[in-house]
Amino acid sequence: MLIPSLIAAFESDMKAKGMKLSAADIYSVNSTSIKDAILQFGGGCQGCGMVDVTLKDGIEKTLLEQLPELAGVKDMTDHSLDEHAFYKDES
Repeated sequence: MLIPSLIAAFESDMKAKGMKLSAADIYSVNSTSIKDAILQFGGGCQGCGMVDVTLKDGIEKTLLEQLPELAGVKDMTDHSLDEHAFYKDES
């Protein structure tokens, strides 16, 4: 894996060769970048009150064990839509 400072050092050269991504798009500690897996839940997981547990203790843990180059997992699901949620948080 490239070190973020190394990516930044070669950013102008990569852009000159046609790359459209910035160094931060490739790797950023503070925001989502290509180092992260981005998931969208559907079915019973969408709007489920236990989705954070499923994501952190199940999916993210397994993906990080299997893909050590992966830095994290982000959820882009709109959980305000809970019509089919398996578990609704009524609090």
